[in-house]
Formats: sequence, C-alpha cells, structure tokens
Amino acid sequence: MPEAIPPQPTEGASWWQAGWRAMRRDPAVFKAAIELTLITMMLIILGGLIPTYIRDVLELPFEIGALVLTPAAIGVIVGLRVAGPLAHHLPHGLLSSVGFAAFTGLLLALAFVNEEATFLAGYGAFSWLDDVNLGDFDGGALLAMVIVLPLGFAYANVSVAAQTVLNDRVPLALQGRVVATQGAMAALAASLPVLGAGALGDWLGVQPVMAILAVSIAAATVVNLRS
Repeated sequence: MPEAIPPQPTEGASWWQAGWRAMRRDPAVFKAAIELTLITMMLIILGGLIPTYIRDVLELPFEIGALVLTPAAIGVIVGLRVAGPLAHHLPHGLLSSVGFAAFTGLLLALAFVNEEATFLAGYGAFSWLDDVNLGDFDGGALLAMVIVLPLGFAYANVSVAAQTVLNDRVPLALQGRVVATQGAMAALAASLPVLGAGALGDWLGVQPVMAILAVSIAAATVVNLRS
C-alpha cells in the first residue's frame, strides 16, 4: 500500500475543516470515506424502514420480526473477524466492490422474500418452504433469516475495507477528525433520504423503496470507484 500523506498544519482550522482537508488530500482516503458514508447512510435509512418491513412484508409482530433479522448481527461478527486479514491481502477496490455488490444484491432479495419463497417452493428441492407455518412465521420469514446473515457479512466487508484505508493512510493525529467528519457526512447525507424513504414507503410500499435504495447505492458506488 502506498505511503500515507504526511500530516499538514491544521492550526486555526475547525475539526471538520481539518478532517475534510485530510480526506481531500488523498484520493484513496476520500473514496474510502465516501464508501463508509454510503454504507452508513444505507443503514440509517433501513433503520427507518425495518419496522414497516416487518409489519407489511413479513407480517409479523415487531418482537418476532426483530428476532428474524438477528442473524445479520452474526454475519457482521463473522465478517469483522474475516475481513480484517483480507483487507491487508486483497486490493481495497476488490474487497469493497465485492462487498457492495453482495450487499445491494442481498438487499434486493430481502425486499421480495415472499415472492422468492413462493417461487422457490415450486421446485422440489425447496418445496418444504410451503410447509413452514409456525403461527405467522412462514417460508418468507425463514428466507429473510437466511438472507440477512450474508447481508451482515457484506456490510462488515465494506466497512472494514474502507476503515483499513483510513487507518493506514491518515496520520494518527488526524484520524479522529477524519472519522468525525465522515460521520457528519453520513448523518447529513441520510437526513433528507430518511424522510423521503418514509414518505415513499407510505405511498408506494416498503418493497419498491428498498429496491430503489439498493439500486441507488449501487450506482453511487460504481461512480465512486470509477472516479
């Protein structure tokens, strides 16, 4: 990995100005910060959509629906353990691209779990999906549990790949300001989309909104990686 750019004087600069300048001086750091912003923004927006998703798509009580989505945490834990070594042996662009591609594809799959469960149940190997019926818990909910596990893993891959770049290339004295600036970028970037996603979810339904979100983030990621 190329050497990090040495720290520059930051006297008189606010924390966000110092963080922004540090990111802009190094294109690799700036790309990594954008990746973290995109993945964090996606999670913030999803956090607002998940209750509606549990109610309207999975058709489960919130408490049960939350349990259905807990395998995502296992995926994150495993991803954090695996992605760390990978980030130092694989090119950042490759690890990040694979992580984002997997995340957006799995998010699309998560949006339409009921339709996918019905489709798969038509094949002999997956016909048992029609037999899953534990109260309100059905084949769609089971498929959601399966999907969110690698979804969490993909999220960890993207986060670790980008964070490794920041840790390796940003001078230690500036890392706190860079991380704080990136966090502020994510919060600002998500503020309007959160409101828009909520309004669209009430109007179109949560499934189209999740699909739009996945496609939009995928497009933004391609632009960032190619820039």
